[in-house]
Amino acid sequence: MTFAFLMLVWIQLAGAGQLTGYAWSPSSLPVEIVWSGTPEGLSHDDVVAALDTARSQWVDTSCSAFDVSFIEGDATSNATDGQNSLLFEDPEDEVGQEFRAITRLMPSGGRVTWNDVQYLEFGEADMVFNDGVGWMTDAEIDAGHCDDGFSFQAALTHYLGHLAGLAHSCESDDTCTDPALLDATMYWETAPCDTRESTVAMDDAWTLATVYGTPVRVGCTRDDADGTVVSCVLTEPAEAPVTWDFGDGETSTLPSVSHSYADSAERIVRACVTVEACGADYCYDLRVPGGPDGATDTSATPADGGGGCAAVPGSGSRTLGIAFAVLLLRRARRGAREWPPRPVATATNDERGQ
Repeated sequence: MTFAFLMLVWIQLAGAGQLTGYAWSPSSLPVEIVWSGTPEGLSHDDVVAALDTARSQWVDTSCSAFDVSFIEGDATSNATDGQNSLLFEDPEDEVGQEFRAITRLMPSGGRVTWNDVQYLEFGEADMVFNDGVGWMTDAEIDAGHCDDGFSFQAALTHYLGHLAGLAHSCESDDTCTDPALLDATMYWETAPCDTRESTVAMDDAWTLATVYGTPVRVGCTRDDADGTVVSCVLTEPAEAPVTWDFGDGETSTLPSVSHSYADSAERIVRACVTVEACGADYCYDLRVPGGPDGATDTSATPADGGGGCAAVPGSGSRTLGIAFAVLLLRRARRGAREWPPRPVATATNDERGQ
C-alpha cells in the first residue's frame, strides 16, 4: 500500500534537520500531555521512566525553551478536544496495521514568533501507539532479550521531536549521505532491537534550538593524508567558551583547533560548550571515523544521553510503520478563531518507519 505524503509547510535548515514550520507559543510551554494506560509488555514503571527520559533528552541537551509535562490522567482520543493526549494500544483502532503509531498535530489557526522567525502555531497534539508491536525497554534490548521487538524509549523520544515541530532529518525517498542526518533521532527509520535513537543527537538538539533557543553546533574532521590529524571547530554560538577533550589526555579551549593522534583509529572527541543565554554547559561526544581517507563526521550524541524509532521489517516480523499525521486548517477569516479547528488535509508517511 502506498501512502501519499503532504506537507504544506516545510523548512530545510542548511546542514541540519528539517522543521515542519509549526511551533508552540511561549504561553503553551511546558506542553502538558495527559497519558493513561500502558503498552502491552511494559509496566507502569517502565512507562514513567521512559517518559521522564524522553523529556530530559530534549530539554537537557539543547539550549531551548521547549519543555513538556506528562500528566497521568484521562487521555482521550478526540483529536479536537483541546487536550494533548498520549494513548496506548490504539483504543479506537485508528492506527491501522501498517503503522506502529500516529502523531496528530493540530494548528490553532494563529501564528507565533521565535528568534524573529514566524511559525504557524500548534493548538493540540496527540500520540497514539499501536497494539501488537512488541515494545521493549532499552534495558531488555541491551541485555540481549530482543528478537524483533522495538524500543519504546526510542519511539517516544522521536515522537516528542515531532510534537516540538521537528520533521524527519531524511525521508525514505531522500538520497541521504550526511552522517549527522543518518544518525539523527529524527531519521525516518530504525531497525528492530535498535536503541541508538533513544539518544537525542547533536543535530536534533541544534534543530530544536534554532526555533526555541540558542543553537549549539560543533564538528570534527580528519584533514591530513594519513588521518592522524583531527580538526575541530565551534560554529555556533561563535563566541561561546568551549572545551575539547580528545580522549588521550589532551584538551583545548580554542574555538578552532587541530590535534595529532598516534594513529588513524576511530576517535570520540567530547566538546563542552558554555551557553551564557541558558546559563549551562552542553556536552557532546563527536564520533570521528577511523582511516586515512579524510572522512568527516559531524554527528554527535549528548554525553549523557539516550533515541530511535522507525521500523524496518525484521526476520519473521510483520512490516510496521509510523504515520506522522499533520492535520492542517483552512485559513480562518481575518479576526475569526474557531474551536475545534476543521482539518482539511492529512500528511502521512509511506515510511515503514517513523
